[in-house]
Amino acid sequence: MGYRIKDLDDHTLRALGRVVWDAINVEDRAIRLAEEVLTRDAGRTPAGVMVKDAIAAVERWTPAEDVSDALSWLQRVGDALVRRNAVMHGIPSGTYPEGEPVLVYMHRDSEAITRTPLTAATLDSLADDLERLHREWVDLLLVIEQRGVRWDRR
Repeated sequence: MGYRIKDLDDHTLRALGRVVWDAINVEDRAIRLAEEVLTRDAGRTPAGVMVKDAIAAVERWTPAEDVSDALSWLQRVGDALVRRNAVMHGIPSGTYPEGEPVLVYMHRDSEAITRTPLTAATLDSLADDLERLHREWVDLLLVIEQRGVRWDRR
């Protein structure tokens, strides 16, 4: 049996809302950086795909400036977006330890299945990670600007 929204406590619902809000903010920034790295417009390409492509591009070439901060940020964003997908696209189920609510997500690009406990603690942890990435974005932009990073391929 799936869980209905009225079956969840207020703290869990607030945490779920935080995940949505923080994911919106991080995705926007991740897409902007990925567009800079890839020198192309994202169009309708999902944020996760853009981030993966940007990571691969940065790993293939060596710019004159140090971009390790940007690469690290993109990698952490990529990991967080995978976790975000498991929450945002998961199917509510009641089959995880002792029948607690869980979101079951079947990954598109593999046969992997992720079971995410639908608890305030789990969702708050993801929201905290996304919020941290969002805050780090400003510092990252300053570093990139100070180093004069040019994202054209070399």
